[in-house]
Amino acid sequence: MARILVVDEAENLLKLYQRELQDDGHEVKTALGAREAIGCCGLERPDLVIFDVRHAERVGIEAVAQLKSINRGVPLILHTAYSPLGEHFALRLADACVNKSSDLAELKRVIKDLLSTRAIA
Repeated sequence: MARILVVDEAENLLKLYQRELQDDGHEVKTALGAREAIGCCGLERPDLVIFDVRHAERVGIEAVAQLKSINRGVPLILHTAYSPLGEHFALRLADACVNKSSDLAELKRVIKDLLSTRAIA
């Protein structure tokens, strides 16, 4: 069972992801936005982070670099409705980018792939 931190600014989406990922056997913590996520990463030590980065939210983009520095080696998935995300250097630190969809199959596939490379199931 992996510890997954899901970061988004929409509470309803956080609840959906939490329920879906818990049904898959993961321990799921949620953070409402980038600032809360940075605090959670230091305390919770997740095995994987799913992060919604808003293209217009500068703090969100910069939080990617901060999250990676707090939890070196922890996979980070950018999960966003914004495409393309642009060329900001911090976005290159992500291990994967998945477009938001009502079908979470692609997100779950990427989670499984990233966790399998770390031998966490």
